[in-house]
Amino acid sequence: MKTKKSLAFLLSFCLLISCFMVGVPISAAETEQTTEAQTDYGLMDTADGSAILHCFNWSYNNIKANLKDIAKAGYTAVQTSPVQPPKDYNSSWTDLGGQWWKMYQPLSLSICENGNSWLGSKSELKALCEEADKYGIKVVVDIVANHLANNGTDGGTYDYLNSGVPSDLKNSDYYHTNNIR
Repeated sequence: MKTKKSLAFLLSFCLLISCFMVGVPISAAETEQTTEAQTDYGLMDTADGSAILHCFNWSYNNIKANLKDIAKAGYTAVQTSPVQPPKDYNSSWTDLGGQWWKMYQPLSLSICENGNSWLGSKSELKALCEEADKYGIKVVVDIVANHLANNGTDGGTYDYLNSGVPSDLKNSDYYHTNNIR
């Protein structure tokens, strides 16, 4: 039970900090270091009130390669698809058309570090964030925090978790069933 409360607290804390940071202006020292790109495009210092481009299914490298055009178009933030390891990742799938939903069936609650993601690696996400900062563009990451991948059946309870979900997240106390069918 203590682990469940700790996990719930950690997720709540991360969500709270993320929401808070979106509206927090950068420091005075950072304001003085405004880049040429920020000046050229007149972008804001916060994502609060931003024009957000939802880069649905774009890889981190593709977003990064298009930042100049994104800034020119007036966007002040970009949103990625979920950054967690997706269900049934297969590197040979280059067109996610009918598979996009698998990114919304994550295997864990952390950023995908092993490269088994259609979006890219953790280091590519970091490089995207660093480059976006040069243009004054904020990066918003989609996080699926309310469920994990199932095993491919219609079952929506703890008993039907995907085998790729880490054992430390396979605790029946973490899950509830609403019995809606």
